[in-house]
Amino acid sequence: MYFYLLMKNPTKVLFFLLSVFFILLIISFFMPEQGLKINNEIIFRFPSINKFLEPKKVEYADITEIIKHNQIVEDTIVIKKQEITIDTFRVEADSLKQITHKIEFPRYDKSVLYSFFESINNKNDLIRILHYGDSQIEGDRITSFLRNKLQHRFGGSGPGLLPLIITNTQSPSIFQSSSSNWETHSLMSKKDTVYNNNRFGILGSFYRFKNISDADNGAWIEFNKSNISYHSVRKFKQCRVFYGNNSNNVNAFAYKSNKMFWFGTMEPSNKIKSFKIDFDTTPNNLKIKFNADKSPDFYAVAFDDVKGIAVDNIPLRGSIGDLFTRADREQLKQMLSMLNVKLIIMQFGVNVVPNIVRSYKYYERILYNQLIEIKKLQPGLPVIVVSVSDMSIKNDDYYDSYPNIKKIRNAQRKAALKADCCFWDMYEAMGGENSMPSWVFANPALAKKDFTHFTYRGSEIIAQMFYNALLYEYNVYNNRKLNK
Repeated sequence: MYFYLLMKNPTKVLFFLLSVFFILLIISFFMPEQGLKINNEIIFRFPSINKFLEPKKVEYADITEIIKHNQIVEDTIVIKKQEITIDTFRVEADSLKQITHKIEFPRYDKSVLYSFFESINNKNDLIRILHYGDSQIEGDRITSFLRNKLQHRFGGSGPGLLPLIITNTQSPSIFQSSSSNWETHSLMSKKDTVYNNNRFGILGSFYRFKNISDADNGAWIEFNKSNISYHSVRKFKQCRVFYGNNSNNVNAFAYKSNKMFWFGTMEPSNKIKSFKIDFDTTPNNLKIKFNADKSPDFYAVAFDDVKGIAVDNIPLRGSIGDLFTRADREQLKQMLSMLNVKLIIMQFGVNVVPNIVRSYKYYERILYNQLIEIKKLQPGLPVIVVSVSDMSIKNDDYYDSYPNIKKIRNAQRKAALKADCCFWDMYEAMGGENSMPSWVFANPALAKKDFTHFTYRGSEIIAQMFYNALLYEYNVYNNRKLNK
């Protein structure tokens, strides 16, 4: 009835509408931009007057040149001659100089990478690069492309170190499966009250089989060649299985296409040991069975060539990169030596971003302590810290970089350079502030719609940029040697 009478009088209608508009205007003027928090689950939001009077202009980073200069081809730079002249090095270094976001060095001292460059110039050894990271590298993202480029250039093959059991994301580089009677003990889990030790190995996890009498075929792990992987990982000449904490003999049997071709015994040992299976030709399928009343601790399986470079993908979902101070020092030291590790890449940060605080001194200290621990384990071992990427948070209809990204990146840089490690700024390399939406909205998409993780295509571009930076410094090193 009230609205009926109101409609009969246009003056009152106008007054009513103006009154409502005035009330909304007052609310809009005093309402904070972040909204009014009612409780932990409910936030009351209302458009502020500034959004009507001065609407925000959405400007995402222009990544056109980044994509243009990092097109994915089979090999960006191919040098066919076995003996490379000084002029060839200069041409390659000069071309890379134009497109490379460079590695930063402590005190501008590039010699911290010389031991790694010396090792890759020695063509007779099998050397390793350990690529640690958070969920940003899960599924062999970034690592797989970097591995392919390095193995194509310097030799080597195979996917490298693998966990015995897949717990999160299957790698497209090689397909894995296992019997159901395995249990995983991870550094990322809550403290293990059953097996109270911190000997988790180089991957941050160890594996044990249990109730072997309940399984039809004992405990087994199986690997199948992938037809969607890079060609360099589809062939390998050896398989090594690393184990320890073994109290009795364990029989191991290897099968190719269900035909047994190898048998061995894992001897008792408290230290880390390994057994090796050699191949004349790479099997399409490999199954390893174990037979024992009690399981040893299994740490990793590695598929490699006998020389060249192995690049290992080691994702630690949810981690901020604090593996090395939490695990057993002597065990890590032993594995680094056994594996002939010549470079470590540390790529963390996405799990720090959601915790927005005023200062990230605490994170700088954590990362610094990890890097110092690595130096203690193997003095002189080069480490490259890769910074956090850009990450976006939704703000109404647009996306902004998290306000703390630069602070976290700066903390990582300070920790790396202070610990005499190298630093590569992935945040700036990908375009800096508000660059993640440009990667998400690219066609094809280069990042996922969580505005945090790269797609496989985007991971290739990131890996290409890092490879260019590393190769540039390698060429500078070789130029210096040839000029002496």
